[in-house]
Amino acid sequence: MAGVLALVAAGALACSDETAGTPSAASTSQSQTPPSSATVPPFPVTTTPSTEPSGGQGGSLAGSDPCTLSAQAAAQVDAGTGTPSTLGDARVCGYQANGVTLKVGIFDALGLDDIVSAEQPTKTQVGSHQARKWLSPPSLCVISLGVGDASRVDVMAGARGDQTKACQVATQAATALEPSLPK
Repeated sequence: MAGVLALVAAGALACSDETAGTPSAASTSQSQTPPSSATVPPFPVTTTPSTEPSGGQGGSLAGSDPCTLSAQAAAQVDAGTGTPSTLGDARVCGYQANGVTLKVGIFDALGLDDIVSAEQPTKTQVGSHQARKWLSPPSLCVISLGVGDASRVDVMAGARGDQTKACQVATQAATALEPSLPK
């Protein structure tokens, strides 16, 4: 049952495009390609709106480009060239190369207290920033770096189903990225 739930969650996370119109069943002439288990979903949608104001230190991430912010960190983990996108409230930069997938998302108005995950995130420290480490099924690892009270940067990694390696990559990338974050 847990495997089915993880597969359903992974499939739901992989959907990020919206199409206007009325939904209808696909005709028999259309084919659908199932999601590959080797690819990592775009970014875990795991947040709820913050009740905190987005001003103060959190405003210092406003307008930041996630690909510029994360390029050096991605190079350190050999994750290739970044592709910018948005997903929900996050500006995201995604990298994929050499068996590693790395996603860096900037949340201007969602802080560490706004993380919603299946298990309790572990409190940690990365450089001078408070952080949370959490796992996202089926095999992703996320390090969330707090920036002020109401902002954060999430560093998510996947490594072909190896969650231990994913956590090593996420930690290494978060450590490399942290000095460039506002205090």
